[in-house]
Amino acid sequence: MKLRRFGRSEMQVSELAFGGGRSGGILINADDDTRRAAVRRALDIGINWFDTAPQYGDGKSEEALGWLLAEVPEIPFVSTKVRIDITSSESLVSQVERSVTESLGRLKRDHVDLLQIHSLIMPEASGRTISPDHVLRDGGMADAMERLRDQGYY
Repeated sequence: MKLRRFGRSEMQVSELAFGGGRSGGILINADDDTRRAAVRRALDIGINWFDTAPQYGDGKSEEALGWLLAEVPEIPFVSTKVRIDITSSESLVSQVERSVTESLGRLKRDHVDLLQIHSLIMPEASGRTISPDHVLRDGGMADAMERLRDQGYY
């Protein structure tokens, strides 16, 4: 498996990531032995990046990845995502912080290596989409994510 430098970081990540979403569904729908075998196989062929999100199986993907990775000696890179609800009375900062805290609990980790925005960003927010303003304004998602990064959560 070829490794590549991730952006400007020093992380050397595999060209392929193990996805925890519904498409393959292994972390969500498979039995424990199949999950173990899939994770072991991925690690054995050099995959060192596992990607998940709270929305994948309503947290089941993160939960499975948490106990599965606790069983292996390798320490792969893990990424997860944050989705916000602009109709919520909860602030954007609070939603981001809560989401990350809950994800870390399910993942049984004190940090993730990459935190991504899972909300669809459109020029204008509507329904389930957010606008660039929700990300970039003072007190927006970027501020919350930067604060969490500075605190060592990713």
